[in-house]
Amino acid sequence: MRINISKFALLGLLFVCASCETFSWTGRGSNVDPEAAARGVKDVVTLKRDYDSQRYWAFWRKNWDGVWETIGRDLHEFHRSFDRHALNYDWDDPTLGY
Repeated sequence: MRINISKFALLGLLFVCASCETFSWTGRGSNVDPEAAARGVKDVVTLKRDYDSQRYWAFWRKNWDGVWETIGRDLHEFHRSFDRHALNYDWDDPTLGY
């Protein structure tokens, strides 16, 4: 009985391997049929290039946002420091009635 099961398992494995030999996915490479391309399907190379481009520009947008945020924060602190030291005015003074 054990030999029969192992033969069936081997036969099943060979059958699966033989059936997967002709299996294909038309969108896996750089070949997309014209009908799919007309519907907006992109090949893998184009998708990778688009993704890399989006990540690149997202990095630079985040970087420049940080730069401008830092400049704004520093100008704000410069303004507060000027008020505190030159004009003797503290923004956080609780005695002011504003």
